[in-house]
Amino acid sequence: MKKGESIKRRTRIGIVTNKMSDEVYSVLVQKGEKNELTQYVIGLVENDLNEKQLQNQVITLEKHFENLNQIIVQIEKKLESLDATISLILKNQDLKIPLQ
Repeated sequence: MKKGESIKRRTRIGIVTNKMSDEVYSVLVQKGEKNELTQYVIGLVENDLNEKQLQNQVITLEKHFENLNQIIVQIEKKLESLDATISLILKNQDLKIPLQ
C-alpha cells in the first residue's frame, strides 16, 4: 500500500487459534474477556513498527560511525606525515624547538 492511500477497513479481523500455543491462546482469551485485546494487539504492532524504525536508525548511525572512523584514520595519517616532514625539516636545519 502506498503512503497516503486509504484502505477499506473490515470491522473485524479473525485469528486462527489452532496455529498458536496454549499459552498464547490463554493470554489472548484473557485480554479478550477484559476487552483489552484490541489495544493489546495495537500495542504489539506499534512496538514492532517502532523497533523496525529504530533498527533503521541504528544502521544509519553505524554507517556514520564507519565514515567518521575513516576520516579519523585519514587525519591520523596526515598528522604522521606532517610530523615526519617537520622532523625532516628540523634535522636538515639542525634546529631544536625548546619544550614548554
